[in-house]
Amino acid sequence: MQKSRFVKRYSPYETFTKSIRNEITRKKYSESLANFLKFCDFERYEQLLEISDTEKAEAIKEFLVYLDSERKLSSSSINNHYYPIKLFYEVNNVLLNWKQLSRNKPRLQRIVDDRLYTDTEIKRFIDHANIREKVVILVLLSTGMRVGGLASLALKDMTYIENYHLYKFLVYSDDLAERYTTFCTPECAAAIRVYLDYRKNGGEEITGDSPLIAQIADPFTYKRNQKQKPGFLTSDALTHVVNRLQQKAAIFKKEKLSPQKKKGRIHKPAMCCHSFRKIFNTRCIENNVNAIVKETLLGHKTKLGLDIHYFRPTEQQLLQEYLKVLDALTVNEENRLKTENTMLKQEMEKTDKLMTQILEKFNAWENTTKVEQNHHR
Repeated sequence: MQKSRFVKRYSPYETFTKSIRNEITRKKYSESLANFLKFCDFERYEQLLEISDTEKAEAIKEFLVYLDSERKLSSSSINNHYYPIKLFYEVNNVLLNWKQLSRNKPRLQRIVDDRLYTDTEIKRFIDHANIREKVVILVLLSTGMRVGGLASLALKDMTYIENYHLYKFLVYSDDLAERYTTFCTPECAAAIRVYLDYRKNGGEEITGDSPLIAQIADPFTYKRNQKQKPGFLTSDALTHVVNRLQQKAAIFKKEKLSPQKKKGRIHKPAMCCHSFRKIFNTRCIENNVNAIVKETLLGHKTKLGLDIHYFRPTEQQLLQEYLKVLDALTVNEENRLKTENTMLKQEMEKTDKLMTQILEKFNAWENTTKVEQNHHR
């Protein structure tokens, strides 16, 4: 029998990581799989494949029970550990009864009732924020962007729209499948410009590849002659920035849940960062933003179903719908009034231009009529 010349190029772990396109997802899945490897008391990922299928299934079952009963994780958090394990075995051609294994997961349920930040709490965020933190809060609020999207955002992914004094963002620009367009308020755009000037004055060399949110909070710690380039913040580090500001602004007090609910878990009335995304979604609904446009601005793909194939709004359509919710996403009352005045001025200019065109056409028609009347005489 002729020996196969095929030589496997990648290790089981490399096969797993290369099957994940999104960098942030790849990191999260890798961390979860590493936790499973540690739980099994193995040192190499190959060992997860070397044991029998029965042992694989038992290890997964015990891990799920451990996460639920000892780690006290929520059902959604347990899913975040379960799916990386499932993917690892599937891409390495291991067939297990996943329908049976999934029964060991706790049913999806809410641990706490979270709410949205109130307008007063959002203002407290802004009042206690430094310029970098202010940009983080305003971008999350006015774009509905995920933390991972903001963490990976570079300046080349932003375009300033002069007519409306706001930025257009191309989120996840390096991932064709995940890429989408959204916008921010003029209030947010003004804060971004101040923040970028602050970094330039601190000696940072700003390029298109520079991150929107710099890794180092104070740019004046850079040595001007070295022209150091700051790296990108991770999504976890960005969440920590918001969490720290939440504490500094005393948004609300921490409260531990009772043992009857979840032992040791910290209960906060609102989700640290994701609450801003929920606020964006709510304000869009309240201001009658087109449902498909809303989902597009949020970067949702699966919820659009067949609509994504039959109706693809242009950037101008996206912008026009976004303008409906612009005031509702503006925090400072003075900025809101400025925006309203700017929009009103633009509408008046459009009206004046239209009236001028109508008047010119009327005068031309009147002159033509007079000429024809004189000719008949």
